[in-house]
Amino acid sequence: MLRAANLRRGVQAWSRQLPAGRVAVGLVAAGRTVYALDAPSDGGDDTDLALGAYRASDGSPVWREELHADPDGGLAAFGSRIYTTDGTKVTARDARTGAPTATTPPGTECPRLLSGGRYLVCTGSPASASDTFPPLRRLAPATLRPLATAEDTGMKPESGLVSPKGVLVLYEDSAEDPGAGAWNAYDLERPRRLWSYPTSSQGAGLAHGRFVTFTDAYGPPKSRLISMDLRAGPEGTGAAAPRLSPPPQQAWDGERPALIVPGGDAGHVVVAARIHPALHSVPLP
Repeated sequence: MLRAANLRRGVQAWSRQLPAGRVAVGLVAAGRTVYALDAPSDGGDDTDLALGAYRASDGSPVWREELHADPDGGLAAFGSRIYTTDGTKVTARDARTGAPTATTPPGTECPRLLSGGRYLVCTGSPASASDTFPPLRRLAPATLRPLATAEDTGMKPESGLVSPKGVLVLYEDSAEDPGAGAWNAYDLERPRRLWSYPTSSQGAGLAHGRFVTFTDAYGPPKSRLISMDLRAGPEGTGAAAPRLSPPPQQAWDGERPALIVPGGDAGHVVVAARIHPALHSVPLP
């Protein structure tokens, strides 16, 4: 079941039942449309997926296309297209009809698709059991051809965020010793690595042109939230200098905290403790 909420009133706006025996494995919204990737509820393989488009106003179905895709590969939608990956190639589809319009050229590996603004980036998959990973690759949204991209660290890519102004912040970890990783920032327009911030936390978000995550001081005393300029990083000075929050409640590593960044100009973030479930609103550092 897909459900939409009216955030102003705090009530359900609409619900839409997926086809029998299907569950949503991916969800993205763009413009006035919601796109849901669905798969069999009893498993199956990546050849038995479908992508559906629904009106954001009332959930009415617009189109639904069966396709070959990786359910964990990521979805992206902007402009007049929606993008999927099957783990090897990326396919662009017309947002109005679902018809394919372009694919990546042979040899362009894309196990995981990240997006933000009008940027598309391919990385390795966090589910990979390998010790080597495909390199970072920025794609041209119109043709899906590879563009010049900064060289990554060669470590395992776990999760990433792309800012609307073309900065990728990617959490890269050791494939052999997980947990000793770092957030690395890459300039997508002028390909280069900008900065690195070592931490064990993948909880992160983008807000007000800054990157927000947890410091690496786990266990009591509690971890804190730190925000840093997207281009200057932890070494920024003046207005671009890093800023720290007071220690939020239940933010230590034993709670496996997640970070939620509300949309718009909220001025705060939410720390979600997952071992002893609780939500704590914290002013944006």
